[in-house]
Amino acid sequence: MVNATALRAINVQRLQFIDGVILGLTYYITIPMFFILLSGRIGSNFLQIEDYLPYEDISTTFVIFSASLLVCGLKIYLPALMLRRRSALMSIPPVGGPAAAQIPASPRRNGNRRGFRWSYVHWLLGMNLVIYYASTIFVFYRAGVADGEHWYQATSTLLSESPIYVIIKYFSNFTRTSVFGILGILTLRDPKRRYQLAAIGLFVCVSDLLMTFNRVTVVYFGILLLIGSWNKIYNILFGFFVLLFGGVYIGSLWPEFRGQVSNYGYSLSGFADAFAKAVEVNSRSLPFVDAMNGLFESFTFSVLNWEVKHYSYISVDFGAYFTRPLGVIIPRSIWPDRPESFALLLGRNFSKSELALNSYIIGEPFANSWVFWPSLVVIAIMANELVYRKLGQRDPVWGFIGAMIGFAWWRFDTSFLAVSLLISLIVYGAMQALVGSGTRATRERARAPGPDRRLPVYAPGGRATTARGRGRGRQINAR
Repeated sequence: MVNATALRAINVQRLQFIDGVILGLTYYITIPMFFILLSGRIGSNFLQIEDYLPYEDISTTFVIFSASLLVCGLKIYLPALMLRRRSALMSIPPVGGPAAAQIPASPRRNGNRRGFRWSYVHWLLGMNLVIYYASTIFVFYRAGVADGEHWYQATSTLLSESPIYVIIKYFSNFTRTSVFGILGILTLRDPKRRYQLAAIGLFVCVSDLLMTFNRVTVVYFGILLLIGSWNKIYNILFGFFVLLFGGVYIGSLWPEFRGQVSNYGYSLSGFADAFAKAVEVNSRSLPFVDAMNGLFESFTFSVLNWEVKHYSYISVDFGAYFTRPLGVIIPRSIWPDRPESFALLLGRNFSKSELALNSYIIGEPFANSWVFWPSLVVIAIMANELVYRKLGQRDPVWGFIGAMIGFAWWRFDTSFLAVSLLISLIVYGAMQALVGSGTRATRERARAPGPDRRLPVYAPGGRATTARGRGRGRQINAR
């Protein structure tokens, strides 16, 4: 119920970082938790880990519900925390609010939509696409995935060779996320081109599946479709049930499929053989709560449950939550004791291997401090919300990009969050140098007040009325 209240407070026309966090909470926590509570358990198909029993593992359940209430509470009461005047609470109205809160239309020039605001967003889209494909294709060939190497092992080996590959990978992760935020705002600004924009998103989604074998881009594409049909409740419900049942089956095949590609080769025939093998391996029927792992990555509940029970064995300094992001850009030769990725740290403690494990946005702060972890989550959310809101004053597209970053945060750690913020500032600076003056002029025109509709209008016969009552005044005079 609290999650539904937070969703209702989202204004799709003005997405912000916190909105993406709420969408991520809905997808990764609330929906899977509903089925977990119905079945009373959830486990993992490939990890030797104990099941999470929500009615017995009370500590883990308490942490999950506390984090959910905390995030939703921030969304509901965030305007009161960030703005001083009470009247400013209406600055971000719910969906279907007053027209003044909608995305301003681009100025018309000679009857065509060629305003600076449009050129800014399209330049930003082009820059992100170029960076995404350049970085992703480089890692794809340099890691040897194109030659049939295992996608995870090849990428891990490449990233361990030099920090420069890590930076390139982060640029790839950021741009494949931000692209869908840019496409989302373009869909709202020009609904007539929503099919063309959806085709671009689908192309990026398929490209990412073939080059990185990562499924999260499919979810990004689903968010893009959701933005385009936010007010069409029947389309949303239909898409949800298709995703829930069709996506569960396809998602359950994907982990086996991408693992078999390295055995059968990276080719069309290899894909066909790998898919047939995945169908054969997954021919046995699984309970829905286990089958949905491929769609929602819900086995992470079991990982989080293990962490809550064994957090004392995970050696993490309290300040690592803030210093860990610096380890991505500072070489170990300069900082020998830099904190490593929390996903790798958690995997090493769990299985004594280089397995990277996710634990949502909850596990990392909990490992740093099982007492003050809520304050760490609040600091991370508020800091990113403030920066992306500030960038959004330039153009609302940065709010959409921040929303996608907030959603993706549930699948990564604070390193991704901090590096994405740094890349956002770099791209923002580059766009400032390219088309900064034009967007500033557009913003001034967008903020210019329109005509006052309450000014008196004189109908035939000399009777004064307002613009809203113009029709009624004419009816009276006609009588």
